[in-house]
Amino acid sequence: MLTREQSIEIRASPEEVFDLIHDYSRRLEWDPFLKKAELLHGAKAAGVGADSLCVAKNRLGGLGMETVYVVFDRPRVAAVKMVHGPAILQLFGASLRQDQLSPGTTRLTYKYTLETRPAWLRWFFTPICKWVFSRETRGRLAKLKSFLETADGNVVRSPIIFFDGVCAMCNTFVNIALRIDRRKIFLFAPLQGSTARELLPPLSDDPAEWSMIYLDETGIHDQLDASLEVYRRLGGVWFLLSLLRYIPHFIRDPLYRILARNRYRWFGRREQCRIPTESERQRFLP
Repeated sequence: MLTREQSIEIRASPEEVFDLIHDYSRRLEWDPFLKKAELLHGAKAAGVGADSLCVAKNRLGGLGMETVYVVFDRPRVAAVKMVHGPAILQLFGASLRQDQLSPGTTRLTYKYTLETRPAWLRWFFTPICKWVFSRETRGRLAKLKSFLETADGNVVRSPIIFFDGVCAMCNTFVNIALRIDRRKIFLFAPLQGSTARELLPPLSDDPAEWSMIYLDETGIHDQLDASLEVYRRLGGVWFLLSLLRYIPHFIRDPLYRILARNRYRWFGRREQCRIPTESERQRFLP
């Protein structure tokens, strides 16, 4: 059985966070994981005993899951368990807890437990589910944060490329992006900076586990998906590189992790984070 927990700080009250999460009429406004979210069996609002259906976007297989609320204590915590779901899951349960850190600031903690099936293939399916749920949870929390922290629900007015400021390979990618981004679509920010701390979920303490991160209006894209989304957004001939996204994740993600973990050794490391030139400053965030 797999249990994981992820948290993020949001500049909103626990009531605001709780109410938005459990308002199914607004769920698709901020949740980048889903293409459908609704309450079932005539339920008018979320609450203990209410059933809901959530369906993932097509890029995630369009899989649906029906859950029932087993805890609903506004604004502190709510929890659901799976009633019907993908054949790969034997059980699934999740909770969302809101803790007030200070007036107007909330720590949101998402905790989930799952078990895959059949038992004899758990060694294969569980790591895949761990990766998918961890990745999508990071993106969903970041999108919820950005939605709540601005009046119009869109803090990402320009897509942001977050990069390791001391990584030579990462800085080369940034140089290329600056050169070919003639429409000035992107902003740039180091993973070590204050913008990353404000907009992204906490990073691993080990920089070897970091990846480039691309944040746009749909949420967080990391690992190879980050650069592929950049190529897609650039369009033109660069769009052809984005077609690499059709290579299955179980092939491209391990290859990317090997590259990321060895990037300092193979490509070098700077003494300090990149300092933008005078002409670049308006494109870089702290």
